[in-house]
Amino acid sequence: MESSADSSSRLERLERIYEENPETRLFLALAEEYFRDGQLEKAVEVCRGGLKTYPGYTSARVTLARSLIELGQDTEAEEALRAVLDNSPDNLVAARLLGKLLVRRGRVDEARDQLDRLFALSPDDEEGLRLLRQLDEPECSASEPVPEPEPRPGTDGPPAETADAPQIKTSTLARLYEEQGLYDKALTVYETLLARDPGNLEMARKAEELRSRSAAGKAAPSRDDTARRKIEALGRLLDAARTLSPDHTVND
Repeated sequence: MESSADSSSRLERLERIYEENPETRLFLALAEEYFRDGQLEKAVEVCRGGLKTYPGYTSARVTLARSLIELGQDTEAEEALRAVLDNSPDNLVAARLLGKLLVRRGRVDEARDQLDRLFALSPDDEEGLRLLRQLDEPECSASEPVPEPEPRPGTDGPPAETADAPQIKTSTLARLYEEQGLYDKALTVYETLLARDPGNLEMARKAEELRSRSAAGKAAPSRDDTARRKIEALGRLLDAARTLSPDHTVND
């Protein structure tokens, strides 16, 4: 773990480099250090300065948005995130941040649309599931943390969930699972919803359709689907690596 002294020394070195050459690509590393140090205004200033020289530096725009969110400047943060997603629709970090921002601002319909896009990139995204639960619990304020489920009587923990059944049970999530070819998971969600609303004919029809697909052996993913998922996972890892590296190309 990096000590506070090491962090301070690194910050000072980056400040000297930036002072000597304000157009250095290391401006992002400096902005990240300011962000970690809580110097959010400086992080914003450095990001904006660097983006004038490197407007395609996606990671810097994400850091700008994160800093603006922490400062409560939501409008500017949203503009930065939408600029990232316009150029890189598969940027998972930006997609997640924008969803979180829209939920916090109480823009429910827009938040649902954005979470749909997030789940299309990452069907089991934990932060996205948490945000979706906030939208589905009207008693919870969008700006407040979501409470943990109440323990069952006679137990010390929350209600049990199977490994394949997420705690968030919504038709949106079921549809996303179905679109990804995860028919068993989609069926689990529909069955849970039907237990709450047994008279819902549309959900009953979808559940029966998924049972038929499963019985016909269509639930198993094809080799092409497996390869696609591996490629998508690799892409997310590479995106995370580029975010952590100050030396990636401008059009990352």
